[in-house]
Amino acid sequence: MRAVFADCHVGRRPDDDGPFWRPLDEASPAGREGDLSLLGDVFHFFIAHPKFETPSIARFLRASQDLAARGVSITYIEGNREFFLRGSTPNPTFTKSDDTQTFEQGSVASS
Repeated sequence: MRAVFADCHVGRRPDDDGPFWRPLDEASPAGREGDLSLLGDVFHFFIAHPKFETPSIARFLRASQDLAARGVSITYIEGNREFFLRGSTPNPTFTKSDDTQTFEQGSVASS
């Protein structure tokens, strides 16, 4: 199963992250591996440095670690509101941080 999140802009307003957590948790039901594609602007701002970490980002990083431990491959594509993910503190949480992602669905490759 592949779950795709894009342009969620979590953190634009205080306590606006409620609708984000359930689908994130459902991205990989217990006992099933999967793929999670985060296609940019998941947070209103995500500056990958501990001093800029918001409570929502900290919770997200913990949830990402839990998903990865369950066998979920996580790719985070930087949008125009994510900064310095590659080579940063959160980077080990993700399988890949990049500008693009290519995956195959059936016999069709897509980027």
